Amino acid sequence: MPESAEDKSKRIFIQHLDNYDWVCQVSIFYQSYSNSRDALEHGKQFRKWISRYHKHTILWRLALKNTDSSYYCDAPIDSKYIVMPYHTLFFTVKPNRQKLTEKFEDICRGEVKTKLRTLSQDKMISYKYSVSNQKPHNLKSIFFERKINRFSIMNCKLRGS
Repeated sequence: MPESAEDKSKRIFIQHLDNYDWVCQVSIFYQSYSNSRDALEHGKQFRKWISRYHKHTILWRLALKNTDSSYYCDAPIDSKYIVMPYHTLFFTVKPNRQKLTEKFEDICRGEVKTKLRTLSQDKMISYKYSVSNQKPHNLKSIFFERKINRFSIMNCKLRGS
């Protein structure tokens, strides 16, 4: 039986996680509901900038998170929870978190919250397990695009290269 598009995306993303020695993960969260609706364009601009600025390998992924709507002053008031996109990036070398935050805020013209965490081998195993066993986030539910790139690898240099 042929591989589904969903399974292929998960398999390729997990291969990228396996093929590099990721040292940290940076997640970028919007602080404005209305600003988050342009996450596809922000991600495109940010990836273009970061692939030039940061010369080491980076794996970017667009994901969704259910969040309490009361956290956002501009969120729709008809529901307690809303679905918010966020960007997560894996780095082979620890980046300058402040520079990433400033550039992303410049691109999206709004405030963001960044979270940087060091990645242990256990954390990577847990992350890969989650990706392989859960359905991919339904990005079309908020972006309505026909084709959405949910992840991208930049400046890729395989181990030993």
